[in-house]
Amino acid sequence: FDRIHNSFEMLLPNLGEPDSDDNTIYSIRQDSRGIYWLFTAGGLFSYDDNENLFKDYKRDSIITDENILPGDAFFWWNEMRFFEDHAGTVWIGTDRGLKKYDPGSDQFITYCHDPDDHESISGDYIGCIREDKNGNLWISETSTGGSPEGAVVALNNMTDRENGTFKRYYHDKNDAKSLVSDWIWGLHIDRRDNLWIVGRNGFSRYNYETDDFENYRLPVYAVPRQYFLDNYITRIMEDSKGNLWMHIYAKGYLSFNPSGEEIIHYYWEPDNPNYLAPDNLSKKVLEDRSGSIWATGSARITRSEPFSKPFYSVTPEILGFHSEGDLTVTSLYNDNHGTLWLGTYERGLIKSHDFKPDESNEYNHLNSGFIPYCFFRDNSGQLWMGTIVNGLGKVNEQTNAVKWYTSD
Repeated sequence: FDRIHNSFEMLLPNLGEPDSDDNTIYSIRQDSRGIYWLFTAGGLFSYDDNENLFKDYKRDSIITDENILPGDAFFWWNEMRFFEDHAGTVWIGTDRGLKKYDPGSDQFITYCHDPDDHESISGDYIGCIREDKNGNLWISETSTGGSPEGAVVALNNMTDRENGTFKRYYHDKNDAKSLVSDWIWGLHIDRRDNLWIVGRNGFSRYNYETDDFENYRLPVYAVPRQYFLDNYITRIMEDSKGNLWMHIYAKGYLSFNPSGEEIIHYYWEPDNPNYLAPDNLSKKVLEDRSGSIWATGSARITRSEPFSKPFYSVTPEILGFHSEGDLTVTSLYNDNHGTLWLGTYERGLIKSHDFKPDESNEYNHLNSGFIPYCFFRDNSGQLWMGTIVNGLGKVNEQTNAVKWYTSD
């Protein structure tokens, strides 16, 4: 974006083929050297802004096989599969092993499962990468997709980064101190430097002193079985008070207080307005500046009070609408000025200036002609809005007007 001329320059990884999958970019990450990593439908690229130079690393991503299913192209760029460690080394998880970028050779080193080497990584389908305070690199691996026959789900600790050796941790139903599940995915290092592992039917905390796990099983649910991934924890986040929030696939959220070890399951109950909105596979959760937790769902949005547990429905009437309609929330953003922005599927953009969770707030309905998908405030303070179909919007917060930038 050129601020002087108020215009955009189109940058394409594959300039020679404008319609190529290489130019469909799902996610961008920037490393400490200032290099941008582009996860596209065609594969992996890097972009050096100083040199205005793209580099093609498709051979190091999973999008190199004509047999790859279309859904894999969307999944492989998952944000949990990109990580930069304390030394500035970039690691990328794929369905074909763990990749480490070597800037000296400008190539990736690949670590794959070797059935004859018990110190190799447990499998090739990488879920999440994290580093703890001791410099240990932890990798969750799910042994599906591209993993070799016979690979077993495990948590991996890379014990030697030079030689590429790993220590594996498995689930053992006869060992209460083993990993909680035979399917794991998300990893999280909390503010107390604890390592948390989430998976099917529960989650684990790694015990550094005894080299084993403290396990927490999911409570028995009143929610009937609906999906084949029932009881799978797919995401984990930490709020400002140190509570962990975990999304259960199609089943709402768990709130866990590590100090009191209290687990509360929030899910939808049709006759209880103080529970979460219908999940509808949603994963969006946000903590605003006051400490309230917002969770989205199908046709409703819910929030908690700053210092209490119950959730309260934010109905269309509260937002100023006179009909029920569709209040499926596509994006949430609480900026540093105290303004709460809600992007909805049918209602467009909703704004509450100087939002206070414990008071009756005034909501402004700005526009219903677009579907806000994400928000971003740049270093100059300008608020940008990404939408579905309508392009990129530059929001004037004084007039509530939006200037549109599209590919045309």
